[in-house]
Amino acid sequence: MITKRHHYIPEFYIKGFLNSNNKVFVFDKLEQNFKPNEFSPKQIFFEWHRNTVKINGVNDDFIEKLYGFWDNLISKTYEKIINQKGKLISEPMDYFHLIVFVSLIHWRIPFQDEDIIELLNNSSKEELSFKIYNKKTNEEANPEFYDNVKKREGFKEIYRLSKPVIDYLTLDIKNRLNNWKIYFAGSGVQLHILGDNPAVFKNEPKINILETELIFPLSKGKFICHTNGKSLEQIRPETRVSIDIMIFLQAERYVIGPDKDYLNTIKMLAGNYNNKTRIDSLRNDIFKVFQ
Repeated sequence: MITKRHHYIPEFYIKGFLNSNNKVFVFDKLEQNFKPNEFSPKQIFFEWHRNTVKINGVNDDFIEKLYGFWDNLISKTYEKIINQKGKLISEPMDYFHLIVFVSLIHWRIPFQDEDIIELLNNSSKEELSFKIYNKKTNEEANPEFYDNVKKREGFKEIYRLSKPVIDYLTLDIKNRLNNWKIYFAGSGVQLHILGDNPAVFKNEPKINILETELIFPLSKGKFICHTNGKSLEQIRPETRVSIDIMIFLQAERYVIGPDKDYLNTIKMLAGNYNNKTRIDSLRNDIFKVFQ
């Protein structure tokens, strides 16, 4: 029996944004309304059979199981970081897990479905960082064989699963670790939101998004940031609100949060950013925290 409910935002990550009822409020941007009830992590950010593929005519969920492997591995690091109080203590492997997680989420979400196809169709094998060889002759496959492989059932999903690790390994050692900072917003009430497209980029992402300056919400009170060699200033409350507005604006459909009133406030504030110029200005203001 194969699995049916396939999360593109994993449940362990959603748990970082729960309220005291262990649930979240959900705003549907397509319907322009709040869902009537609070939702559990199981009930949001999924599609039925999203990662089901046909192998020899039979439905198979091996892609979903591979995501499950990553989720199980990363969730342990995630819980360790989220549960720490005060100054964060982390190890290189923690950063590896979190950096890969940022890229994994970026390529996993529905917002990137068309982009991953375009990437496969328009990129060379060198840009895609994979090669195919004949195991008997050790000769590299011809271009036609590459094109046929790209069209095979499930290859697109295998590639988007592999890309986060490929991207990490193509970074230099210094950039892998030293340019990534985990930020703790401090004590007090934390109400930050999560959308279905959560990574906030300073500029249009490159093929390898890990080379781009970004801010990624880890939970209600923590972020991981790629500063690209810059220092990270204090993320003031008004900047954290601006980050939430950007997360709301770039969400494709669903935005969640622990507090309905706060989420509604962010929705109303987002309405002021109704053109590209204002959105670009908001983005520039956010990334002034990188100096």
